[in-house]
Amino acid sequence: MTTATTQQLKQLNNTVEIVGLLKNKNLEVKQSTKDGVTKNYITGTLTVEVKDEAKQRVHNHTVRVYFTEGTKLYKGIETVNREYKDKDTFGEEFADLVKITGELEGNDYYNQAGELVSNNQIKGVFFKRLDQPTPHFANASVECVVENFLPEMGKDSIPTGNLGVNLFTIGYGNKVSVLQKVVIGPELADAFSNMYQPNSTGRLLFALNNYATVSEKVQAQPTHGFGAQNNISNTVTNWTNNVEIIGGDIPNVNGLTPEEIALAKQIRNLKLQEVKEKAQAPSTPPTPTGFGVPQTGFGLPTAPPVVPTLPTFAPTTPSVPTFAAPPTININADELPDF
Repeated sequence: MTTATTQQLKQLNNTVEIVGLLKNKNLEVKQSTKDGVTKNYITGTLTVEVKDEAKQRVHNHTVRVYFTEGTKLYKGIETVNREYKDKDTFGEEFADLVKITGELEGNDYYNQAGELVSNNQIKGVFFKRLDQPTPHFANASVECVVENFLPEMGKDSIPTGNLGVNLFTIGYGNKVSVLQKVVIGPELADAFSNMYQPNSTGRLLFALNNYATVSEKVQAQPTHGFGAQNNISNTVTNWTNNVEIIGGDIPNVNGLTPEEIALAKQIRNLKLQEVKEKAQAPSTPPTPTGFGVPQTGFGLPTAPPVVPTLPTFAPTTPSVPTFAAPPTININADELPDF
């Protein structure tokens, strides 16, 4: 059984901004009851298609949403659900150009094989339709604690030239998010590694990357008799999914202390233990309503309910134009949904 800490850590600034075409809208209106009061809530995902014309890349970013009826932000997602048009349903010509502002955070769960899965997810907060053509982008500005960095290894343990960076941020309610697949390119690696010593705290600017690269591979197929050989071409698709550091501030001299960093790691470990215990908890059999073995009527017992695996919300992201640091989102804690 895990034990929660009562000490509160400082919430670090965290802003994501995405501008692109609404590709898919997968939202549901559900109900929940608490203290005898039933309220609607809207949950699901929005997928935004971000076109990087300069590099000829198309990124698809999945944004997670969850809003409860009665909060100020609920009306905004109601409008999205009721009025916004997505490309998959209405076609590209009629799809809405949107701007979504939110946060970048970590997501941890155990899959059906009992393995811990950790990835990034984008939490949507504000939503806006854009009437005028606007360059697409997907950026993040996040205060982080940089733990360390190492050369990134690709296939066959060959260095990619990037640095892989281990870092975390702290959100509302002591939520410690370890961001995954954070890289910095060779053109900025030296400046970054000289500036950010282990356990430095500072604001970093990110490009969110989630795109496919399609190439054609030609293989010669020799004949086993005589004459010319055949050439067989195969299409190969490789996916790039990472969070790329493209700039940042100098480290904050008033960043997290060693004691606060240790506490953040303790909170993170307790949360992972809680996720594990939840995944390992046995399912509750149905309440008997007949006699003998648990059943819902009579005769053969019904199968116990299946505990679903928590869904993955893939992050996303493109190479970005130069941009001004997004404004800090000031949100009343009462307006934020609990995830």
